[in-house]
Amino acid sequence: MNSNPHEDRYSRQQDVVPAERLADCRATVIGVGAIGRQVALQLTAMGIPWLQLVDFDSIETPNLASQGYLEGDLGYLKVEATAVLCRRINSEIEITTMPERFRRSMEIGNVVFCCVDRIDIRRLIWEAVKDSVSFFVDGRMSAEILRILSACDAESRQYYPSTLFRTEEAFVDLAPPRPRSTVPISRPGSWSPSSPSTCGLAYRVRHPNESTGFGAERRCLHTGQGLKGREGPAAPSLTFS
Repeated sequence: MNSNPHEDRYSRQQDVVPAERLADCRATVIGVGAIGRQVALQLTAMGIPWLQLVDFDSIETPNLASQGYLEGDLGYLKVEATAVLCRRINSEIEITTMPERFRRSMEIGNVVFCCVDRIDIRRLIWEAVKDSVSFFVDGRMSAEILRILSACDAESRQYYPSTLFRTEEAFVDLAPPRPRSTVPISRPGSWSPSSPSTCGLAYRVRHPNESTGFGAERRCLHTGQGLKGREGPAAPSLTFS
C-alpha cells in the first residue's frame, strides 16, 4: 500500500485523471438538481480543489426521490445541503455557494457544468461564459435518456450553439402508458428511437432541420455513438437505456 495517504486516495484514477490537470480546475456547477448534485459530489470525490455551486432553489419533498437529497435536507438551500455533503466526502475542498440565479456578472471557474432544466437558460449561460472558460459541459436528462454535450475546442464550440433550440420548439405530449412505449422525436423523414420508455409521457422536440432535444443531432463530437434506430449520422449524446 502507498505510504502517502493523499496519493493512495487517488491511485485508481491517476491514469485516467492526471492530478496536475485536475489541480488547475476551478469548477462551477450551475443547477444543483438531479444532474448537478451528482456532478458536484463526483467532482469532490475525484479531488477537484475548488468548487462553486450556483442554484437559487430550496429542497422540497419531490426532490428526495429524483435528486437524491436526504429527508433532513428538506427546507434547506440546495447549494448548502450539497456543500455539506461535499465537505464530508473531501475535507480539503474549497467550496463557494451562490444561492441565487446565474448572472452574467458572476465570477466563475475555468470549467463550467451547465445542469439547468431550461433551454433558454442554457443559451444565456453559454453566451455569458463561452469566451472565458476552457471546458464547458451541458448535461440534459429526460426519463431514461441522458445526453452530455461538451465544448472544449474550436470544432465543438462552433457546433454546440446549434443544439440550443428555441423554447417554443420543445413541448411534451401526453400519451397513454404502454408496456414498451418509445420516446418519439419528430424530424424530417421517419425515425424514432427504439429504446423503451418506462413512463407514459412521450417527449417530442421539433426543429426546422434536425431534432435538437433529447433525440437526434447532426453528429457525435466525442462518443461516436448514435441513438438506437437512428438512420444517418450519429448523435452527439450518451444514451442509457
